[in-house]
Amino acid sequence: GPPAPGAQMAVARPHRITNTGFAEINVPIVGKDNELPFVHALTFNASGRIDSYSDFGNTDNYKVGFTYEPFAALTIRANDGTSFDAPSLADTAAPDTRFTYTAQRVSANTQVPAGTSAADALRPSISTPGGNPQLGPETGRTWSVGGDFHPTTELGIDLTGLDLSITAFHTKFEHQQG
Repeated sequence: GPPAPGAQMAVARPHRITNTGFAEINVPIVGKDNELPFVHALTFNASGRIDSYSDFGNTDNYKVGFTYEPFAALTIRANDGTSFDAPSLADTAAPDTRFTYTAQRVSANTQVPAGTSAADALRPSISTPGGNPQLGPETGRTWSVGGDFHPTTELGIDLTGLDLSITAFHTKFEHQQG
């Protein structure tokens, strides 16, 4: 039957249980004790992470990379990896279900998509501050490759203090949260 008048109703509270495992290895393949011609240093590194979310399932992510020094003044580096970011409980399960209506703005709405015109940012708006239970995780993939040149007295010229770096990278997110 119905609860007695004044009785407290049990309210389900949002919760998440996460179990995580992480491992990393850094392997100096060539170093000061076993240098070779054009191989001053060579290091390989890898890391992995496994997560189990009670509300989003299981995911595994990695990062692998290497650092290569053909000679002391030049370092070449590269890496590749993936990422996973579950939305916060506030983003998925916030209990606020109100809608707010702003008829005329006197300053631009900061919650509009990038590239929105100034006139559109001043238009009346409807907002809902609550969470979205349909929101899913953000996933990503990234890679980078680059080099660092930190010479001293190469070619008979003292270039101590000169540091040059260049890096190319690519990051792609899917289902991005903002």
